[in-house]
Amino acid sequence: MDNQNSLKIVEVEKALSEDEQKDYRLKLAGLAKVAGVISICLESEELYLEYDPYKCSIEFIQAELEKIGFPTKKKKKQNFFQKSITRLAQENQESYSNKKLECCNLNK
Repeated sequence: MDNQNSLKIVEVEKALSEDEQKDYRLKLAGLAKVAGVISICLESEELYLEYDPYKCSIEFIQAELEKIGFPTKKKKKQNFFQKSITRLAQENQESYSNKKLECCNLNK
């Protein structure tokens, strides 16, 4: 059975001090208990979230981060073309991961 968990890296608006990291770790403890959230790792400039998308949506997680006041880096709005390219890249990453395509192994 394949691992269906997803990893989301959330960039922090500014580097967090050690005291800020401690405070946010306490606030994130509640999120870690949500069904579907596998693990949370907070670094000074990034938050790593591993979750099961079948049990918990990334939109829910982002809403919870907003509720606790977590300082996420705001993304620029993308136009239709940029959204399409980003979505295509994500789908390709999910489908093919880092494996070579079968056609790349022909004649070898």
